[in-house]
Amino acid sequence: MENELSKTFCVHPWTNLMVNPPGTYSFCCIATTGALSQITDDNNKLVHASKNTPDEAWNAKSMRTVRKAMLDGEKLDACGVCWKQEEMGKESYRERHNKEWIQRLGQQEIERRVAYSLANEYAVDTPPDYLDLRLGNLCNLKCRMCNVFNSSQIEKEHIKLRQNNMYADIWTRQWDKTDINGAPYDMNWVNYEKFWDNLNKFVPDLQKVYFTGGEPTLLDTPYKFMDEMILQGVQDKVDIMFNTNCTNVQPRWLDQISQFRKVQINGSIDGIGAMNDYIRAPSKWKNIKENFIKIAKLPNVRIGMSPVIQIYNILDVDKILDFAEEVSHIIGKVVDVDFLLCVHPTYLDPANLSDRIRDKAFMKLQRVQDSWIYKQSEKNGNSIKNSVDSYLTLLEQERRPDWKKNMTDFWNMTAILDKNRNQSFEKSIPELYDLLKDTK
Repeated sequence: MENELSKTFCVHPWTNLMVNPPGTYSFCCIATTGALSQITDDNNKLVHASKNTPDEAWNAKSMRTVRKAMLDGEKLDACGVCWKQEEMGKESYRERHNKEWIQRLGQQEIERRVAYSLANEYAVDTPPDYLDLRLGNLCNLKCRMCNVFNSSQIEKEHIKLRQNNMYADIWTRQWDKTDINGAPYDMNWVNYEKFWDNLNKFVPDLQKVYFTGGEPTLLDTPYKFMDEMILQGVQDKVDIMFNTNCTNVQPRWLDQISQFRKVQINGSIDGIGAMNDYIRAPSKWKNIKENFIKIAKLPNVRIGMSPVIQIYNILDVDKILDFAEEVSHIIGKVVDVDFLLCVHPTYLDPANLSDRIRDKAFMKLQRVQDSWIYKQSEKNGNSIKNSVDSYLTLLEQERRPDWKKNMTDFWNMTAILDKNRNQSFEKSIPELYDLLKDTK
């Protein structure tokens, strides 16, 4: 089917609508750069949940532009992550989701939607099948690779550091908390009834809903929307997904997700032991481990991890996979692991590192290819083999040309955050510190 349409076709603009923590809309969670990464109207103004309903976003001007470009065979800048994944030899989100939605909807239905778009100025006549709901930035953690859009704690830290003149303008360069028109985001959009009334109309046609935040288990809105789905009687046909930091596993949440036929839970686990405590402050590994295993044991849950691979954990990725194997033996099924590459902030991109450090990371990760979990992944076709193999390829690629500037930013931000959080890079990750100190 892909070849019949174009080599750049992605099903997402025909099936998926995403709302970001600041209230903007997108067609895909990894379409984060480029002019078409966020949905705009006929006047090139951001479509925003504070004033525009999901219905209005679905066939807005930029969504129709994206559909046209994909059918014309264009490689959109917004889709750069997928192009990079495919260059690495990793199955991209585009390829994975094309397969998934052809299976869910049938090739004939996909082709019908495309034909309708071609005849109707690239609009779609069906509501979204998949909602990606990132319902604000409320969070209890300050993960080092995160930002003000996704963590209220980082937002507070950001303000405090600037007030105390401790702040290098690195975050401001990386994450400017204004929209493309220079106006502040309305972070109160999640309380607007107009948004929810319109969203509820999509429920009968839904097949999949993804909740994240912030930390979605701390928000009232995921519970509210799950209640609505249960009220409308679709819990046996809608798959729900949560991305959680595993700090807040409460009876209310466990009870609600138990009512759905199929649940995917991805734990945000970027390191084991002291590595977790350093990257994902103020969480504690003992609590994270206990909660992750508790979730994994639920009978209707498919459990996974989505580690963000960054400079800090570059030498410890193999330990994450060791933990996945440990849990797999406990629950009697393989834990999925899908590596996410840190590209923002750029100073945490592993491609900034020297060949010597990346060679060391390569050797550590290579041993995983002989592990039980890797071999199980080969048999079962889950994400581990694909993640490991593609990341090994990435480690062999050229160093970033701007690595010197980025490493300066890395050391500056590391020092600022260490001082503010009473942490120590040298003490927490001594092996990496020793290998990196000549770049200071």
